[in-house]
Amino acid sequence: MPTESDPLLPHIDSGPPRKANFFWLIPVVSVASICRGISMFARYEFYQNAFCPENISPCGWFTTWLQFPGVTVRMQMWALFASFVVSFISVGWWSELGDRKGRKIVLFCSIGGAMLIDLIYLIVANMSLHDDPQDTLSLGVIVDGLLGGFISYNAVVHAYTFDVAPTPLSRLLLFGVLDTLSMVGFIVGAAIGNAASNSTAYILSVVFALLNLAFIYAVLPESLKPEDATHQTPHPRPLLKSIVSPIFIFFRAGSRKHLLLFAFAFYMYSLTSAMDTRVLMYTESMRFISWLPRWALLTLPRLLNVATFLCILPALAWHFKTKHGDTERASLRLATAVTQNSILLAVLACLGVLVFCEPPRGAHALYTLFVAVLPLTAGAGPALYALGGAYLLALGRRGEIGALFGALSLWGALAQHESFVMYDDGSISFWLSTWLFIIALLLLVPDGPSAAEDTGDAEGV
Repeated sequence: MPTESDPLLPHIDSGPPRKANFFWLIPVVSVASICRGISMFARYEFYQNAFCPENISPCGWFTTWLQFPGVTVRMQMWALFASFVVSFISVGWWSELGDRKGRKIVLFCSIGGAMLIDLIYLIVANMSLHDDPQDTLSLGVIVDGLLGGFISYNAVVHAYTFDVAPTPLSRLLLFGVLDTLSMVGFIVGAAIGNAASNSTAYILSVVFALLNLAFIYAVLPESLKPEDATHQTPHPRPLLKSIVSPIFIFFRAGSRKHLLLFAFAFYMYSLTSAMDTRVLMYTESMRFISWLPRWALLTLPRLLNVATFLCILPALAWHFKTKHGDTERASLRLATAVTQNSILLAVLACLGVLVFCEPPRGAHALYTLFVAVLPLTAGAGPALYALGGAYLLALGRRGEIGALFGALSLWGALAQHESFVMYDDGSISFWLSTWLFIIALLLLVPDGPSAAEDTGDAEGV
């Protein structure tokens, strides 16, 4: 009831605050992925026209990132490595800020940084600001990295998803949906960038990003609950400790045995990131599949990825739930099983190609079978994020989920960049992937934290 001390204006009850759930994140991730696809294609076109020698397409600064019917996107290696270096300095600070203050501020700033660098590219592409526009573009890369960059964005959307997952087993499923949204949005964005002119593409990306920022600020509910940060210090750590947290988060007392092995396994698996693109290029060059339309060759692996994320993973989770329930321990066991079996299946598929399909044997039908199996192993990606989160919960360190995902995003990005440098065309991709998969699998063999450690480590943190 109103009292005499109330203002004279009518009292309006805004109702309970919106409850955070994954559906609020869907438009944010979709639009951000579209913007990234538009930007990457537009940046390739800009660099190709501005800095590469004539009649050389592409020049040596680029490597293929994604192929799709009518669209081949290439990434500029220097900019990505430079962004990684700057993000290395900032990602620990942003991740810990997210663990203390909430995910929205980190998500807002990382998307704002991506929009800012697109705006700088738009200005440089249309105005002669400097004799060497590389200086201005480098400044944009630095600002983007200091605001978190894609590494912090990737970390915070995983942390938000982890926060809002309704049950332990659903985390793996939502990470799979997250990967689907990111992949599909990136492809849609690349297609838009391919169809639009260079300046129009940047304008579209900036406009979409502004709409996304408005949605995050006004609509997106905060996912971090006060009890989730119980073990996190309420005060910021010294800057140096924040900078090195992506390294030392794996070395805390009581967790070296599990998190450190997991971190190396995650890194080794991430080194295979370029494999799907290189295998597509190798398959396309083989004469015996000339009867298959190019659009089908490029589209089918992506469809199998989506089927893995949206059909196979939910089926496995449902089957696992009927036998083991939906508990934290069941979540750890499911993530471990999906990761190990997916990587093992990838090893067998690569060995199958090398043993049965290499010239002069060239078993064409078997090659098609083994290569079709590889996209079905994509579940290892979201399973690794779910496994890392399950490890941290078992060790009683829920308040550091954001910091863990920040570290994984950082080392995953470095491995991804190195992957596109390491991989070469031809069958060498299968040899390299086989060894990387085997090393990752061996590192994942040890069991995760035991129930006895859950209490002990929780008290020691």
